[in-house]
Amino acid sequence: MNENNLPVRAEQMRARLRAYPLMIGVQVLVALMLVVLVWDVVAHQVLLVWLGVLFVELAAEFFYASREVVKLDSLDECRLWRRRLLVSVSLAGLIWGAGGILLFVPDNFTYQVILICVYLGVSAGAATTNPVFAPSLYIYISLLILPLAFINALVGDHDHFMLAGLLVVYWAFLLKSGRELAKIFELSLHRAIENEYLIEQLVAEKHRAERANEMKSRFLAAASHDLRQPMHALAMLVGALKEYVQGEQGRALQEKVEHSVEVLGGMLDTLLDVARLDAGVITPNYERFAMQPLLKRLRDEYKLFADKQGLRLEVSSFDGMVCTDPMLLEIVLR
Repeated sequence: MNENNLPVRAEQMRARLRAYPLMIGVQVLVALMLVVLVWDVVAHQVLLVWLGVLFVELAAEFFYASREVVKLDSLDECRLWRRRLLVSVSLAGLIWGAGGILLFVPDNFTYQVILICVYLGVSAGAATTNPVFAPSLYIYISLLILPLAFINALVGDHDHFMLAGLLVVYWAFLLKSGRELAKIFELSLHRAIENEYLIEQLVAEKHRAERANEMKSRFLAAASHDLRQPMHALAMLVGALKEYVQGEQGRALQEKVEHSVEVLGGMLDTLLDVARLDAGVITPNYERFAMQPLLKRLRDEYKLFADKQGLRLEVSSFDGMVCTDPMLLEIVLR
């Protein structure tokens, strides 16, 4: 565990801690049912001592995990809780492993099969929850199944040797399956954390772009008067040139310059008006008016541009009324 894999390891342990209530509740229920099943064939003192030790360990485990808020934000805290989890899993596994030996009935094959079935179920349940924190799976499954396989092998006959072998095979299969589940879970955590990081980056870039756009809009809105003054002065100078221009070529050139200045001025006005609108410094003045005059004015203005490009501009007749700011609507349409 290091700073590089801290987010993944921390989330693995959080998932393991979230599963505590369910895992402890299931173990309590299974242990009680198992004791009831073998009550008539195992010494009561052995059953009560084993059950009491298991309950004390589970209660301590639950109390210790629930009495404080586990944040796992730092490397030291993650390492501390990793050690705690490994200790608690080892204790629980040792108690269950001891139960496999203490609750084993040597001369009753039926109860032996029942005990094996219970332990197979407990180990299968552990294999589905412990892969979120792989070390706990390896420790718990090994301490749970191997003692039971060992006590079966000690009986020494053919059937029990086969049962011991099957338990070992089952143990190996659970470890292999749990390892694959752990890899899948860890990979999903890596991708989830990467996605969260990318989302945070995108949100930060979005906010940065919005702030830059807002600053640009406010600057243009505040400087609109200063930016328009040179254009107005240029338009006046171009108009004053008419008196000094002679000849048809000179007048044609002067008209082109005047037209270009008008177009440039219109584009600047539109840009500044849109900037003021984006900056929120324009208050819409709503009124009802007919759309047709505005459409006609736009058609007459843009028809020349369309004709020069070899295009045909058509504007449908519209006799309806609208309720909005006529100036802002014209800016948008332009």
